[in-house]
Amino acid sequence: MLAPLAALAALLSLSVAAQDAPAYLDPLAFSQLLSSSENRHRAALDAYRINVESRPQTIELARKARVLAADLERAHGLGRLRERSQVALERRQQGTGSRGVVELFDFFSQPLDVMIYGAVDVGSPAQSFNLLFDTGSADMWIYADGTGSREPEWDASASSTAVTSPALPWSIRYGRGEQTGYLNQDTVSLGGYDVNNTIFAAANTLNEAFTYYPISGLFGLGFGAISASGYAPWFERLISSGALAEQYFSLYLTRASDVTTEAEGSLPGAQMCIGCVDSSKYTGEINWLPVQSEGFWAVEMDGFEINGTVVEGTAVRAAIDSGTTLIQVPPAIARAFYAEIPGSTPSTTIEGSYIIPCSTPFSSLALVFGGVRYEIPRRDLLRAISSDGRQCVLTIAESQSEDVDGTPMAIVGDVLYVLASTPIRSRRGSVVDLKNAYSVYSYSHQGAPGIGFARSIIAGSYSNSSFGSSTTGSGSFTVPATVGTLSVSGAPVPTVSSRASRGSTAVGTGTLGAGTSSSIGPMASGSTGTGQNAQSSGARTTVALGISLVAALFASSLLA
Repeated sequence: MLAPLAALAALLSLSVAAQDAPAYLDPLAFSQLLSSSENRHRAALDAYRINVESRPQTIELARKARVLAADLERAHGLGRLRERSQVALERRQQGTGSRGVVELFDFFSQPLDVMIYGAVDVGSPAQSFNLLFDTGSADMWIYADGTGSREPEWDASASSTAVTSPALPWSIRYGRGEQTGYLNQDTVSLGGYDVNNTIFAAANTLNEAFTYYPISGLFGLGFGAISASGYAPWFERLISSGALAEQYFSLYLTRASDVTTEAEGSLPGAQMCIGCVDSSKYTGEINWLPVQSEGFWAVEMDGFEINGTVVEGTAVRAAIDSGTTLIQVPPAIARAFYAEIPGSTPSTTIEGSYIIPCSTPFSSLALVFGGVRYEIPRRDLLRAISSDGRQCVLTIAESQSEDVDGTPMAIVGDVLYVLASTPIRSRRGSVVDLKNAYSVYSYSHQGAPGIGFARSIIAGSYSNSSFGSSTTGSGSFTVPATVGTLSVSGAPVPTVSSRASRGSTAVGTGTLGAGTSSSIGPMASGSTGTGQNAQSSGARTTVALGISLVAALFASSLLA
């Protein structure tokens, strides 16, 4: 028995070491991500300025969408959003399937979650395209037939309802390259909602900022004021159609590293809910913040908090951008922030980033919105850029970004959706113990646009184990004949105390215990172990919270 036990100890030791060491991020890839984010933001700013100068009707239409949303909100009453929309969601699911619910996918390239995308139907009959869902822009565009994309391309001739306008050019400049094309009009369907006469662009050029990814284009969810086409985006047209009772959408995102060890790919599990919130995806109350921008989903951020103290000089307006991976802040904010990070120096090779020793000690870092702390785990913050693991960068970089009115502005990307898994308290005393931020984007919350954040529940999976199988989010696993002992580690983890015989079920209840581990074994071959949800002292406890699984292989004969 000593050899197998030693092997198990070594495996667990390596697992702990791998979790503590910062994941490697190729410096060139990091630089490209920073550049791509800044370029998309500048493109939106350019579109806004063109609209102000040459297309004032575009700005006016965007403003009318907000007014209409406020009128509709008053007409439906100002009751609690969660209760109203959850009832609506349940009625939809009972009557018409899942209207409003859109399955999204997370494209990851470890150690980063790069983008979220989903299927959008266009035309009659419908042609389906995977598009990047982007709250930081307002245009919808799809590669046109014959462009040469590896992904499906839009064929206007195959749609009986399409109207193409090659004489109406469209373009967006993304830094080094310009995305060009022409405008089209057709029915665009998402989540069971059909919006006729939606204006979108057929792109007839390839852009290196997007060609690598499994998408055919982009689906803008930003305000119409930043539309490069000059026409209202899909969601604002949906509001104007009167088909949507609740004038908001919500996003639930996931972290790929919780459920897979693969280097790159796409995973299901993320979700958009149109005109609804899905209470099964979050707990607690929604923390609402008023939108401060005419063009972006931007709110005021109180600042960065390091080791329990908000850093002076880091309060800033922040655009919440689902199409961006990292956090980018104005130069003055970056200087104030990195002055509190020992050993940090501006990078001479990656523009906008700071180099820090990978050994730099800090216990916590958080973003503070409306007095509530949203902590970023160290593993989502620190990335090694040297092969020896000594030089690191943080996923917070400097950028010259600004709002449409010229106010310096941060761009907060998907890292906001990947937050702390341990309980943290806000200045108001409420527990925020976030693993993920569930976000709601409302065109009218109490009469004006707002963003709501709530405590998200990440549906975990055991499918990244070397042995065994599971159903994502179910919290159950089946041990094959070759596995005798199953060890589970992470935070939180289930405490498993029972053994099972062949074909029977072992049940354990979960407890909230960061850094602990538990095991079930020895198990008879073919047994099934199941984790159950439990509530204790108000703490949410479940084995379906994205824990990591390590299965140690022991031959049945060694366990006899």
